Amino acid sequence: MRRLVESVTQTRVLATLRRGARLLVRSRTHLLYERLCDNAPFPSLGDGEQALILTHENLALHQPLCGALVAMNRENADYLDDVRKDRVLGVVFTNDGRIVHHAFVFKRNRTVKLLGLPRTAALVGHAFTVDDYRGRGCQGRSLDVRAWVAGQAGFERMIAETSPDNLASQRGMEKGGMRLIGRIDLVVLLNCVVLRWRRPEGFAAFDLCL
Repeated sequence: MRRLVESVTQTRVLATLRRGARLLVRSRTHLLYERLCDNAPFPSLGDGEQALILTHENLALHQPLCGALVAMNRENADYLDDVRKDRVLGVVFTNDGRIVHHAFVFKRNRTVKLLGLPRTAALVGHAFTVDDYRGRGCQGRSLDVRAWVAGQAGFERMIAETSPDNLASQRGMEKGGMRLIGRIDLVVLLNCVVLRWRRPEGFAAFDLCL
């Protein structure tokens, strides 16, 4: 019995040390894709589709839609809060009055800081399409809309990140007109010091992400 208690205690101590180590030092790897977006035209949409752009100026006018977005995914509440703070822009596709797709354009947020994006670039991501609407090319049209949105916000290009093993995401970006610009490997120390030891040209080697 004593040995069992000691074993359980050691396991708990090791788990606590591992959690502490992850807080002290974390490493991340991303593939980065790019698309030019200055002067991008607003694209044609699919049959019955409508695209709504959420900004800090109009967010209060779309509370029912915002509630539906949060009901779809609780994380959307944080993104909408950043829209309210003018850090993020939202893109929502509806068809027959229901939300079929949503995505975001990040002007400035923690992920932008972690990746070290140049100020001329916006980050796009967190796109979601409802199950029965997939396979209709919605993701490509969404990237077209987000290119227009980023261009209207004054950015020269938009960048998306994905993990090296997410082949489906990579194919979707390429179909949407994005090109691979390289890989970024970074280390985060104490949850605030960012060192990027491999990165595309134009990305900072060091940042404080407070």
